[in-house]
Amino acid sequence: MRLCLFFIAQLFNQGGNVLGLPCGSALCLAAVQNDGTALYDVPEELKTPELCLLAVQNLPEGNTVLHAVPEELRTLEICIIAVEVNEEALEDVPEKLKKKVKESLSGSSQKKKK
Repeated sequence: MRLCLFFIAQLFNQGGNVLGLPCGSALCLAAVQNDGTALYDVPEELKTPELCLLAVQNLPEGNTVLHAVPEELRTLEICIIAVEVNEEALEDVPEKLKKKVKESLSGSSQKKKK
């Protein structure tokens, strides 16, 4: 799948398209649905808020993909999910969101204990 995305990225950079779609957006979506780490291979121009959210929701356990999410797309929701999957993702949470992410996660862990 990663090799396929590499070639799609090459097509995109050359202005190509696949099956009438903007160069591989459907293939990128399918790849990220299968494995969120495929976001690393998605060209920046194809990264949308929805695709980045899908990526953090479909990560194999122990992985992180937040640093592949463009900073302007790192929303509170995306950051919370990313840190829930892997606490190491907290390093890639924008400073302005870190406190809210920590508060949200500590609140949800307290709810689980009850």
